[in-house]
Amino acid sequence: MNQWLVEGEERHTGKPLTIVYSGHQSGFVFVRGLAFGDEYREQYLGKVWIFNRKKILTPRPEEALYFVETREILAKKDSRRRQFYVPMWIDGELETDKAIERSTKVGNIKEDLRRIRKNKLEYEVTGDDERISDFHRDMYVPYIRNTFGPAALFHSLESLKKSEGTIELLVIRRDGEAVAGQILVYEQNRVRTREIGVKNGDRQYVKAGVMGALYYYGLLHLQSRGFKTVGLGGSRAWLNDGVLRFKKKWGMRLGKPWPSGFLLVAPKRSEGAAAFLANNPFLSITDGRLEGIVFSDSSEKISARDVKKLHRDYFYEGMSKLLIYPLRSCLLFTSPS
Repeated sequence: MNQWLVEGEERHTGKPLTIVYSGHQSGFVFVRGLAFGDEYREQYLGKVWIFNRKKILTPRPEEALYFVETREILAKKDSRRRQFYVPMWIDGELETDKAIERSTKVGNIKEDLRRIRKNKLEYEVTGDDERISDFHRDMYVPYIRNTFGPAALFHSLESLKKSEGTIELLVIRRDGEAVAGQILVYEQNRVRTREIGVKNGDRQYVKAGVMGALYYYGLLHLQSRGFKTVGLGGSRAWLNDGVLRFKKKWGMRLGKPWPSGFLLVAPKRSEGAAAFLANNPFLSITDGRLEGIVFSDSSEKISARDVKKLHRDYFYEGMSKLLIYPLRSCLLFTSPS
């Protein structure tokens, strides 16, 4: 696998941060975007063998935060280090009846519905092959490219059309014009959402409420067809990720992690690494259990009130528990709450 070293200022605090990443370029670009702003210094270190653990984790420099792409079964942890196995992606699921009920009670969902009404957003569902092709070209690809930039990954039109099961396109219309869409895949008695897109990747449609409309109208449509649950597809396993949090407000339950992930290895002492961890809580897997990991940079003892707020913000159904690690300045080896 490839290995890079990147240095710069942690994007939230400006503290010096060094990361060594071993894996594929797409994963490296994503982590680099989490950690740094527009300015950083990057060095390609060459190829490393995934099983040469000593070389991969050689302290170069010792304050570096390490990411090593691997699978959970290969993520052997060293008790002398602060290590976590983080899945690249994780699936989720919604109960249709409960999610629709939440739309009448949860404040930020009610705001989504207000925007739907204000902008007179409507929907239709089609299985037309040509319209699915248009959606892929004019909505899906531009939206993913504009949203994720260099870290964008695309499914080809061919792979979409070869999906197991039957596919439909949920279309959101504004003043008669198709402005957003999402693929629905039906497999026997199950349904799941897949690709999502906005016309030309234009953020004005997102501001007009098309994402909330896709969820709300999609749930109504699937409920009318008798589906009790809907699979929401993959989300990044970072608890501040906008897509993951959007799904959370609708009541998503975390599901199965995807097979690949990376081993995150924290240094003993680094202000930049401490700042990164404090600003980027994540999901981790330990002995098959899904755990939420939050680092608190509070200089004082974490209060019961703090714990309650962190639990409200970061606990998801499907987690076995939420672990809160006090950073205690920049020392990273502190027992969790």
